[in-house]
Amino acid sequence: LVIFDAATGMEEYEIPSVPNGGYSIHAELADVDGNGTDEVVIVNDDYPGSTLVRVIGWNGAAYDVLWQAESSGSMVQYGQFSPGGANDLVLWGSNGVQVLAGDTGASLYASTFDEAVEQVIVTNVDVDSSDEVIIQLYGASPSIVILDSDRPADSVHRTFCETRLSLAQNSPNPFSGAT
Repeated sequence: LVIFDAATGMEEYEIPSVPNGGYSIHAELADVDGNGTDEVVIVNDDYPGSTLVRVIGWNGAAYDVLWQAESSGSMVQYGQFSPGGANDLVLWGSNGVQVLAGDTGASLYASTFDEAVEQVIVTNVDVDSSDEVIIQLYGASPSIVILDSDRPADSVHRTFCETRLSLAQNSPNPFSGAT
């Protein structure tokens, strides 16, 4: 991956290769440090034993790796789960989801499921000030898992409440109270 200057077309930065091999499988632009400028988020698969997530940003003089972390997820989206405008990263793979703090790469939430993860959507469904993560699972017990971020106004800590709704035939309707 190479970053070019939009005005001049000149190459500004070539993203360094992954230590110990691997290749880029997903890239995303997101403001993960809350400075108002997008950083480049790169997910590299085939990193020994896991996936390597790197955030590349402008340090005032040049592009640099701001942080990197290992994850089990190979796909990435971002959402706002913390005060201050910074985005956190949601990574997922075949049967797990992980949320990394956008500013540090620290793991905020991780879960594995017996069912396969088919799709992940990050959006604000309850019209509060933070996004939710909606996870569609399929397999023996198809379901939807909703991760709702509890985000107190005076705290930078993020916690997640997990709600699971079954999509299996003959399962109780969670909205009607009937079985």
